[in-house]
Amino acid sequence: ENKIDDWIADVLGEVLKSRAEQATATSPDDESLGLRICLHGNAIARQLLGKMAEGVPATSKDSVECEMFLFQDGACVQRDLSSYFDQYLLDGGKGQLKMWQVGLDAEGATQIASFIADDRYKVDALDLCENTIGNRGIMAIAEAFRSNTTLRALSACYNGIESSGFVALSSSLLASNSSLQVLDIGCNLLFNGEEGDTALSTIQQLISVGRLGYLSLSNTGLNDEDCELVADALACESSILQFLNVSSNVITCDGMEALCVGLVQNTSVRYLDISHCRIADDGLAVLAECARIRATRNVPFVSVWLHGNDFDSSDLPPCFLAAAFSYDSIMEIIDKYLQ
Repeated sequence: ENKIDDWIADVLGEVLKSRAEQATATSPDDESLGLRICLHGNAIARQLLGKMAEGVPATSKDSVECEMFLFQDGACVQRDLSSYFDQYLLDGGKGQLKMWQVGLDAEGATQIASFIADDRYKVDALDLCENTIGNRGIMAIAEAFRSNTTLRALSACYNGIESSGFVALSSSLLASNSSLQVLDIGCNLLFNGEEGDTALSTIQQLISVGRLGYLSLSNTGLNDEDCELVADALACESSILQFLNVSSNVITCDGMEALCVGLVQNTSVRYLDISHCRIADDGLAVLAECARIRATRNVPFVSVWLHGNDFDSSDLPPCFLAAAFSYDSIMEIIDKYLQ
């Protein structure tokens, strides 16, 4: 998010080229030497990409992850997307496409969807967080899921997605896709308006169908009444959900009590994030009892995040974490789950 001009890009390119050559010469088969470059938000000059292409030998290209995308008016301004997919994702590439905060709009998402639909590229994880793809963009991604069989993780938080877009995505997942295990759709207003109930119904199906292991509904408009429907899905024996994030929603003690009805019967959830809600001491007591019952049934919580609520955090059970967790720790949980 700086203003890198041609001269700086040229110098940086030389540094990257030299570093890549040294790493390859020292240990050409060591993927831990892979370099990640985060340049989102910069209109990087094309010669930087040229230097990278010259400097990274073919044997180590798959160990280099470059977050060097910037979209303007629906087009990727740095590179031809087709060549990128061919170079990094075709024939055994890593399959992880990180496009976080790159100015991706609905038009750009439509381009990405065309590659997602092509299983030759074996896209395994797609991060579209903090863009503006909106309903039209997520609907394009949803259509791609109908023919995709490789994508296991999708993160589309902060994208202006509403109920209708989420319903289209969920319907596609339920009808045609059985590979997705991780879904982060947080910070989009999903449960509001006329289609909010339909969106909530699809959430129930996604949880109960037994495919998702990680689901983030953070800041999506969930309320106490919605928690009753989520709890019904958690109670299904077929659910394999391990991580549930319902943080930053309007959930009070009533909602916490409703969730616990499902969590007491659930045997899969290990990580629960209910931070930044409106849960007071009564709700905490209900959750503590839920945790006690689960522990006696040998299905204890590993971690429960509670920071930002309205209770006394001085005497919490061991698995209850009053402090915030880092983004890296959540990524570690997801990576461990996918492995």
